[in-house]
Amino acid sequence: MNWHFPRTDYAEHILNAMHGGLLSRVTIFAPRKRGKTQFIQRDVMPLCESKGIFVVYVDFWQDKDNPEAVFIQSVIRAIEERKSWLSKVTDIFKPNKIGVSLSKASVDIGLEAKQEQNPYQLFDAFELLNKLNMPTLLCLDEVQHLATRKEFENFTAALRSFMVNRGDDLVKGIFTGSSREGLEKLFRHTKAPFYNSAQSLDFPALDEKFVEFELGVVKKITNGVELNKEDALNTLIEQHREPARFVELLQQMVLNQVVDFSEAMKRFDLVVQSHPQEFQDLFEQLPALDKAVLLLIARGNGKNFYTDKGIRNVKLMLLDDSVNVTKSSINNALRRLKSENLIFNIKRGVMGIENPELEKYLIAVAS
Repeated sequence: MNWHFPRTDYAEHILNAMHGGLLSRVTIFAPRKRGKTQFIQRDVMPLCESKGIFVVYVDFWQDKDNPEAVFIQSVIRAIEERKSWLSKVTDIFKPNKIGVSLSKASVDIGLEAKQEQNPYQLFDAFELLNKLNMPTLLCLDEVQHLATRKEFENFTAALRSFMVNRGDDLVKGIFTGSSREGLEKLFRHTKAPFYNSAQSLDFPALDEKFVEFELGVVKKITNGVELNKEDALNTLIEQHREPARFVELLQQMVLNQVVDFSEAMKRFDLVVQSHPQEFQDLFEQLPALDKAVLLLIARGNGKNFYTDKGIRNVKLMLLDDSVNVTKSSINNALRRLKSENLIFNIKRGVMGIENPELEKYLIAVAS
């Protein structure tokens, strides 16, 4: 039974906007576990193939130490896996057409290989995509990772140049990410690698339609059992609208013949039970000043840190006179928290918590 809730209309909306010249590159943000990857792989990619668009999916978390190798392997693998389809729509596989080997050795690029050991492979990947000479969509997942290290700058600049500085309009991109701060570093800051080169779209939160679809699956599997729709929707909201988490709960309910959502949450929602310990471990490892700043942000006081009142608030939250609290030390704490993807800029001078579940935990700690 297929539990995947299709968002074909949203995928169609994006691709139509690209085809109509309204979009060339788009960023889509949502916190982790909101279904972005499933949307790309199971909604966008099949739709692309039906429209004659070649698509490459790249997960930059596949090897966090070498995003360039990940990109290269993803391009070559995509061509290999779609060789039969490509043969029907392009002449790239004719003798002497490619100019770059697509042998098994090429496909099996070791992700542990260092960039300096393969100086020409990125250019080869770009050449392969150019030689396709057809509409191409690069789906770059967890793209904010490219902003985490200085050594990724050359690859990021080359990728931007390939996508943006073109004489044609064949290569377009969907950038997905789970860190608002990371995406800001890539797309919004004036010195960002992809500054002003992509438009932002909201990733729609799951709603009643998702609940109705999944409850329909349950009804089919169980030969007619109908679960309470209102309780189901409230449960989804309590789970921060995470689709996989909600589906896993439903599957456990079916397996154990449980129809009450309150009982199911107590028995089967292991994520809820494990997160507090995970967050507690994370919180306890932070420096005292970082803890105080993080708690203030969670309580809605994520601004005016550098004023006299802001410094007093941090001191009050610390309850430790031995910690030196200055504008400089607060700035350093904010930078550390950003680097750990714990906070982000809601707007200039106002900070927020990246993970809504962490925020809920911190509010409980600060109360």
